[in-house]
Formats: sequence, structure tokens, C-alpha cells
Amino acid sequence: MRFGLIANLKRAGARDAIATVVNWVKTNGHELLCSAEELDSICSDTAKSVPRAELARDSDILISMGGDGTFLASARAVGAAGTPVLGINLGSLGFLTQLRPHQL
Repeated sequence: MRFGLIANLKRAGARDAIATVVNWVKTNGHELLCSAEELDSICSDTAKSVPRAELARDSDILISMGGDGTFLASARAVGAAGTPVLGINLGSLGFLTQLRPHQL
């Protein structure tokens, strides 16, 4: 399975949450595609960097880490591709994000 990842690095705990996802994907034999615009420097050793516009097309599921704004930006990136988006809330209040980092 291919997981796409978009994350807001300005959020507290973002790097730890990204590391959790990267480790889980690698351990379970899946592929990770990272948004080149935000995560190129973080994921370059462990995942393929893909332009955000192509991320949804190339992923089976898109993981959005941040707050509601990041989730909405991820949904815009998905557009007509119809790729499901899993929201991970890295903030204090998230109406659109389903999970907290400890639930990963």
C-alpha cells in the first residue's frame, strides 16, 4: 500500500509524529510518499518526495498531519482523485481531524 504524507512542521510534535509514521510504514512493508514542498528534507532518506499536486494520484491513502487548515489543504490536493484522507490532529482543537498522534 502507498501512503502519502502532508504535514505542518510548525506544529509541536510534528517531527515525532512523522517519525512514527515513517517507522510504521517501513516496518510493515509499505511505501511512503512525502509532499516535496514541506517534507523533502525530513523524508529524503526514507521516502520518495512527490510534488503535492501528484501526491493524491500516486497514493492509496493520504495522511494529513496538522490542524484543520492542513486537513483542508490536503483535501484540496486530493481534488477529484478521490483519495481518502486520514487527519492527524497536532493542535489543541481539531474539528476535521480524526486522530491524535498517540493513536497512530
